[in-house]
Amino acid sequence: MSNPTCSFTTCPAPARSKATDAICDNHYMAKRRALQDNKPWPTDKHGLYDEDLCPAHCHDIENRLNPPPAVIPTAPAKTKAEMLEELLSGGKDERVDDLLDRVTLVENSISAHYRISLDKGGGDVVKVEGLNHRVMPYVIELLAAGVMPYIVGPAGSGKTTMAENCAAALGLDFYSTGAVVQKYELTGFVDATGTYQESAFYKAYKFGGLFLFDELDASSPAAIVAFNAALENGHWACPSGEMVTRHKDFKVIASANTYGGGATLLYVGRNHLDGSTIDRFGFVILDYDWQFMAAVQGIAFDGKQAPYQYKCKGNSENDIAAYFRDVTLYSAAAEELGIKHIISPRATVNGIKLLRRDVKRDIVEHTFIWKGLDKGSINKIKAHATAALAALEGGE
Repeated sequence: MSNPTCSFTTCPAPARSKATDAICDNHYMAKRRALQDNKPWPTDKHGLYDEDLCPAHCHDIENRLNPPPAVIPTAPAKTKAEMLEELLSGGKDERVDDLLDRVTLVENSISAHYRISLDKGGGDVVKVEGLNHRVMPYVIELLAAGVMPYIVGPAGSGKTTMAENCAAALGLDFYSTGAVVQKYELTGFVDATGTYQESAFYKAYKFGGLFLFDELDASSPAAIVAFNAALENGHWACPSGEMVTRHKDFKVIASANTYGGGATLLYVGRNHLDGSTIDRFGFVILDYDWQFMAAVQGIAFDGKQAPYQYKCKGNSENDIAAYFRDVTLYSAAAEELGIKHIISPRATVNGIKLLRRDVKRDIVEHTFIWKGLDKGSINKIKAHATAALAALEGGE
């Protein structure tokens, strides 16, 4: 029994198989070209083939059945399938489909690979290549600028893996702790024999390395106070009595499921972080990167999640001065409106660091000023600040 005709209603060519929805060789090649060009393959909303959508990728019926003679000097480039079929003796071969699937898998995973050239300062350039979450380049940018990232994202978004990869990219040892219930879990303790039991935090702080404080929003306030004191002062009195100086290569990432505002319906075991803790960090939202996960699992997936575009062509000194001015206006506006949200000078210090590294202004604001504040409050603060600026300029 011969194969049925192509599923496209106006196409009399034989289908590739006996399946009821099978298509002909020409439409199969068109489908491949469409996928390679990142164009939609012509199916309707029910997943059925739609001839009306096909002309963007297929020749008309006459040309498909009676192709014009090829002119060698101007012959179009052959498709991957056509070249592979020639290599494999010129006929249809199931190996062609297998090879094309493998090529498609590689092409789809490329979008989850990033090449980053990063100036750590002093002419030391770090080059990061490999398979990573699309937000990782920005997190490394913050670390290189001396900023502590606070990575907030849902469960399973890859926060710990990202921190490990950042440490490897920067050539640092990696240390971490989960939610700290008792202070000694962070600081270490002196046991019954008088021996100090070192903690991961102690080792990173003294000898250098990247320390991940995972689930910061689920940790005890006493531990976080001790953590803040060590970060603020540049030295730390550990339980053994030793006064430890902060190593120049000590870097910190905090991660959490919330912005520090306390328990939510999804994350009920979370604490409300005080303002001084939140103010120390630059906030980064880590969403689910399905493109990255597909590449890790070796699955062909074309979700088209673009790399995180955080860079601009450059910020002028006028742009930086305007940012500084606006931060002062935002801070005053929040206080005058009674919105309980800290906008401190740290937002100017850290923000200007990133602006001078050509990071976009809106991303800098969300990292150092808004930090998960609801849109309604942000709009109120901005409107109040704009009115204040207009009054100042009018007075001039």
